This record gives sequence, C-alpha cells and structure tokens, in this order.
Amino acid sequence: MRLHAKQYTEPIYDRLADYHAELERHPLLLAPRLSHQALYEFSRRIHARACSSRWSEPDTAGWLLVAETLVPVTFGALAAATARSVEDMLAIFGPYAAPVVEAGMIEAWLEMRELLDGS
Repeated sequence: MRLHAKQYTEPIYDRLADYHAELERHPLLLAPRLSHQALYEFSRRIHARACSSRWSEPDTAGWLLVAETLVPVTFGALAAATARSVEDMLAIFGPYAAPVVEAGMIEAWLEMRELLDGS
C-alpha cells in the first residue's frame, strides 16, 4: 500500500527551500573569491561523499536531493572563481599547463559519464 507521501515530502521540500535561501545569502556566493585549492577541496568532498558506500538508501536519497539541487547553484555562483583559478594556473605554470587543464576536464567528463551510464 502506497503512503500518502505529501505529509512526508512537504517538510522535506520546505527544508530544501530553506537550504536554498540560506545558500543564496551565503557570503561566498555573494562575492565568490575562492582559491584553486578551495575549489578542488569542495569538489573532492562532494565526490567522496557521493561515492561512499556506507549509507542507507533513504540517507542517499536525502543527500542526493540536496546535492543535486544546491550544488549547481553553488557552482553557478562560483563559475567566475573557477575560471579565475584556471587563469591562475596558466599564469603560474605557463601555457604548457593548458593541455593539463584539458586533461583534467576530460577525466572529469569521463568520470561523470561513467557515473551516469552506470559503468
């Protein structure tokens, strides 16, 4: 028998809306000034958590709801900082770093595709 989900889902979506509102007011998103290392650490933590096998299915569903909804907001707000970090890497390491940046992009793309394709 299927539960009437609204009584359970409504508080969940209300909490998600609260998280979203709080995120939009976060000082980091209002004036994104992250270093390359901070961006890397943020991405690494998200990836590590997403790949963890210690969770129950409901825990995973809750985590993914927040991550998949709010991480794009975060990365959208940090796009300029991310672009600056690439420019910083090229300024520090010179033009030979461009293919290395592209290799990182390819690796991320393939990993994302692998996760999406269930491989």
